[in-house]
Amino acid sequence: MYLGVGGIMDDYFFFYEWGGAQGLHYPLRRRRQMVIRDRTMRGGVPKEIKVEEYRVGLPPASVREYVAHGHEVVVQRGAGDGIGAGDDAYAQAGARIADTAEEVFSVAEM
Repeated sequence: MYLGVGGIMDDYFFFYEWGGAQGLHYPLRRRRQMVIRDRTMRGGVPKEIKVEEYRVGLPPASVREYVAHGHEVVVQRGAGDGIGAGDDAYAQAGARIADTAEEVFSVAEM
């Protein structure tokens, strides 16, 4: 009998105990063990630098959802100007406003 990792589902690892004779392996029992993860993610939204490009990576409504789920969002000042979303809208959604793209990239994980 040997122990193999079956996979991750939600917050649990599933372990399978395998057994069998003559090379025939079948799962005997499945156990689960709690996995502790740091679920906080830091996202960054830099201002677009291309000419005539008005899109933004995350609108304020999406920032609100990220923050509501426990994540942090850093938005460069003026990033939402092209879609009519000012820095106040991002701040009200829970984002931190950064002055430069370098500051956004230094803090953000994605």
